[in-house]
Amino acid sequence: MDLRTEEHTQRSFGLVVIRFVDPTITFMQVVPQGTSLFSGRRISDMISRWFSELLTYFGLAVGDVASTTTDSSAKVQKAMRLLPAEWVLSVSHALHNSVNHALGGASASGRHDDVPHSAQRETGEKPATKELVKRVRKLVGLFEHTERSSAIYRELVAEGEDEARSLVSDVTTRWRSTYDTLARSYTVYNRLRHIFDTADIGARALKCRSSSNDWNRM
Repeated sequence: MDLRTEEHTQRSFGLVVIRFVDPTITFMQVVPQGTSLFSGRRISDMISRWFSELLTYFGLAVGDVASTTTDSSAKVQKAMRLLPAEWVLSVSHALHNSVNHALGGASASGRHDDVPHSAQRETGEKPATKELVKRVRKLVGLFEHTERSSAIYRELVAEGEDEARSLVSDVTTRWRSTYDTLARSYTVYNRLRHIFDTADIGARALKCRSSSNDWNRM
């Protein structure tokens, strides 16, 4: 379950995804239930009640749930602990908090729980690191949307790589997105380094070039 507040408003929405698991055959079926409006005060009792009512609407009882997985928000965590099911921290959210903390943003404990996700991403980042992330985002966009640069990226023969691995876009509302973007860019460093050394790369692409210090910081 993911509960978020819409930017520039007081409205909250919750996304619930139900996973049916059969441990005897290691089978899991994922059934997204869409996004629902959360009405009322965002306190643990209200969150727990809202979640229980959603389960009833989906034809499930609280007792049918073996475990719940959410972010580390204190209010959401407390709400889930009011239920009999075991509460499990979302690994993606924990990874997001760790990366955000490394970038100089929100603390690793996730203290900005009630701040919209996109706002958390930009709060208090270290200037040098913020500039690095900005360049990486532009670089990914360049190879995704510029046909010439994309062709050079795919066709380049890089030592130790059988084929070009696609770069990953940074999506504001996806918890581990920044980590995935930086990690993939780092793993294809050899290919990117060779690309920027070719005569075919354009001036626009060169503006997105990262220095050795950038890669070390990453």
